[in-house]
Amino acid sequence: MNDIVGPPAGLQSKAERPIPLLGVQVDAEIRGAQSRVVLRQRYRNTESEPVEAVYVFPVPEAAALCGLAVVVGERRIEARVAEREEAFAEYDDAMQAGHGAVLLDQERPNVLTLSVGNLLPGQELAVELEWVAELGREGEALRFALPTTVAPRYAPAADRAGVSPTPAERLSPPVEAEVSYGFAFSALVELPGGLAAVESPSHPVRIAFEDAHARVELATRESPMDRDLVLLLTPRQAAAPLVQLERQPDGSLVAAVTFLPAVAGERRLPRDITFLVDRSGSMHGSSIEEVRRALQLCLRSLQEGDHFDIVGFGSHCVSLFGASRPYDQASLDEAARHVATMRADLGGTEILPALEMVLVRPPAAGLERRVVLLTDGEVTNEHAVVALAGAHAETTAIFTFGIGYGASEHLVRAVARASRGDCEMIFPGEPLEAKVLRQFARLAGPALADVTLAWDGLDLVAQNPHRLHRLFVSDPVTVYARLRGSGTGTVRLHARGPEGPCAWALPLDPA
Repeated sequence: MNDIVGPPAGLQSKAERPIPLLGVQVDAEIRGAQSRVVLRQRYRNTESEPVEAVYVFPVPEAAALCGLAVVVGERRIEARVAEREEAFAEYDDAMQAGHGAVLLDQERPNVLTLSVGNLLPGQELAVELEWVAELGREGEALRFALPTTVAPRYAPAADRAGVSPTPAERLSPPVEAEVSYGFAFSALVELPGGLAAVESPSHPVRIAFEDAHARVELATRESPMDRDLVLLLTPRQAAAPLVQLERQPDGSLVAAVTFLPAVAGERRLPRDITFLVDRSGSMHGSSIEEVRRALQLCLRSLQEGDHFDIVGFGSHCVSLFGASRPYDQASLDEAARHVATMRADLGGTEILPALEMVLVRPPAAGLERRVVLLTDGEVTNEHAVVALAGAHAETTAIFTFGIGYGASEHLVRAVARASRGDCEMIFPGEPLEAKVLRQFARLAGPALADVTLAWDGLDLVAQNPHRLHRLFVSDPVTVYARLRGSGTGTVRLHARGPEGPCAWALPLDPA
């Protein structure tokens, strides 16, 4: 059986023949650190008989789906939420009765599957999907990402045995390896305080500044759906905290508050660092080239007092030193030579046993352990990998680099989040220095602990996230809240820094 499975996102019949796509349009509205996206796709059944179509498509890993509609002929079908077993049973009943039916299922936090039953010959189908998501941060810029493809995934043996269909087959049903269609994209961007710059490391774009906002479109009429679309949005007030307030119809107030905590006395601490490097076949080509570039920069970010090792993994693991070695000129030179000849030649992406091996190794005496994971993350056992990272969070923070256009952003971000590390994404040809320096500032610098929020003078109804964990100095933290009353008061962030207690305050005034 082929261990590598997965298509580009798209619609197929149960007979595994693709249903022609007539058009894809994505419209985004970006305000502050939040985005609202509407994706519209139109398909036609060119078969001579009714088909059941299966549509596999990606969404951002932290997106909240807030609307789904399917238009078949003259009918517009609005989705409703049901328990999973109930929904499948209702869908099967409708199919057996010869009725049209639509079922949306979440295969992964970032992958959805839409099944459309009894699509008649010649009939057109339109899918409209709407979601909201928080923008990420990349240095001083906000990062908007639109996934467009479900990349091939490596399925470990446990995901390929015992059940049919396997998790890998459900996640990645077979379709054509190449498709002729692309997508059109337009975004309206508005940031408090104004927008200084817009750029895309993934696609050529056109930008038109209009008063307080900007319109961003693809430079060509459409683009192939073979990579994530990424926009980097730099505010004019790049280092300023951010408060967004919106009054709801019921009179309550929704707040999005972003702190940028910075403290005096920041210092770099020696660490025991293991570089865990994906050398599986999926990293062939530009991905392994980016890994070599990133690793050389990482090695030159090490300092006296650090210990380190480089462990490559695929179907098996290869350790450079066998154990952590003190950083000095000799170990640096040996590591640099090793990285220069590194190839994607170790087989399948067996990330789980590789991470287990690294986490059970004792760190160098007196040093805290950090793991730097470089991978495209395209595996089917994400849940087990994330759970393992979380189980060792008290002793080991994992800092991840997602490599390449098809990297699983969900996996690399979830592993970092579960272990209280952080993540950076690397596209082919991107400047790497700033990304590597940010990660080393996090993994070797002090963190803020015992983090709490106080809503002084405010009537708090709900807060998300409810609890804040360790924060990295100078990295932003965004908290959402629902408030009653006037909404006038002060939000205070309290934490324990390297020199003792510290606090930051942001005033709220909806007027």
